[in-house]
Amino acid sequence: MSPDLAIDVRSISKRFPVFGSSTDKMVEYLSYGLLRRRQEFQALRDVSFQIRRGECMGVLGTNGSGKSTLLQILAGTMRPSGGEASVRGRVAALLELGAGFSPDFTGRENALLNARLLGCSQEEAVAALPRIEAFAEIGDYIDQPVRTYSSGMYVRLAFAVASSVTPDVFIVDEALAVGDHVFQSRCYGRLRELREAGTTILFVSHDLTSVADLCDRAVWIDRGEARMVGDTKLVLDAYLSSLRARSFVTGETVPLEGVRAQVLDQDRPVADLALVGPRTGSAELHIVEAELRQAGTSGAPLTVAAGHPFELAVTVVATGRVREPNIWFRICTMRGSPLVGAGTLERGFRPGPLEAGQRLRATFVLDLPLQQGIYPVGLFATDGCHRGQHAMLDGMETAFFIDLGPRSGEPSMYLVDVSIPAAGSVEAPKTEIRRVTDAC
Repeated sequence: MSPDLAIDVRSISKRFPVFGSSTDKMVEYLSYGLLRRRQEFQALRDVSFQIRRGECMGVLGTNGSGKSTLLQILAGTMRPSGGEASVRGRVAALLELGAGFSPDFTGRENALLNARLLGCSQEEAVAALPRIEAFAEIGDYIDQPVRTYSSGMYVRLAFAVASSVTPDVFIVDEALAVGDHVFQSRCYGRLRELREAGTTILFVSHDLTSVADLCDRAVWIDRGEARMVGDTKLVLDAYLSSLRARSFVTGETVPLEGVRAQVLDQDRPVADLALVGPRTGSAELHIVEAELRQAGTSGAPLTVAAGHPFELAVTVVATGRVREPNIWFRICTMRGSPLVGAGTLERGFRPGPLEAGQRLRATFVLDLPLQQGIYPVGLFATDGCHRGQHAMLDGMETAFFIDLGPRSGEPSMYLVDVSIPAAGSVEAPKTEIRRVTDAC
């Protein structure tokens, strides 16, 4: 194993026996394996990758793809069926909720025990307790049995213990998903501190924006195989394309004719994405084209850079009479929270009725005050004159994704980065004035 590597995974595989019934399991056991009744489930198949020391690697994949099995092998709690996985240094892992905790021990006792298991001496474990208590913020529950804890309290204590010892390798398997937003923010801040201190991090999360923000590289595990290893943005792009294709297979799908977007990956050119989207609506208007391009230009779409204006152009065609066509878009976070959106009617663009066969093109000029990240874009076409309501004619909750690159200037800690003027002045300290009265 090269000295600059923290983790070296070489062709590992993992198989689990599956029995049709308890009787089959007993028959095989009593026959000492001569009468085999098992089938084998291949959880991992010939997975190989390397992680350098101090690198943060994201692990992507749908539920059941083999991510947790891989992390358990790297954490040393499971042996592979084949291949070899080498991990250098002290390893701290957040795997299953409550793993490593004795339910009848108090939080304090579990903290001391787990710190010792991570390689700390008794003195080091005791010295780390104040830091653990301060980070976990569970108050007097630190002296209560952990079986009385909520899932959020479990995670608070487990993360506080694992991150307090500054491990050489830190493995996090979606444990932060159960914490509140304030605690999640503190955990991500602590992960950044560990990364800057040289800790190697293996990070699993379905929050792809966090993966893009935190990780240097990523590995995509699909049906037990490593489909792709490399630059985080490139792996995310391939993974998201696969998710779209899978989710659209079972639903009604209509290809978008010429829908184009381009993902920013620094100066590396990226091919246009041909996208499809599940449709809702009565289809009197049909979205047939969408593209991103730099504001004020024409032709092929350009990369999307945060802090620079760009145009979103959407074209629809009428399949029947539409009295008051309205085209609108919506940009959300990866968790589905709406961030920004606009429509032609609310912006004062009223082209009048469309007849069957007529096309309408709307162009929105955007200068998004958003931080670097991946954002889903929804596209919708409605009729604004339908009994006082907007009738949905064609809609896609997620038509495509945009990947905003880093903004110029100082990075912001907030998702939305607006220009807020600030001014101030320095004042001299006020002199305390005492009123002296003569005694009567």
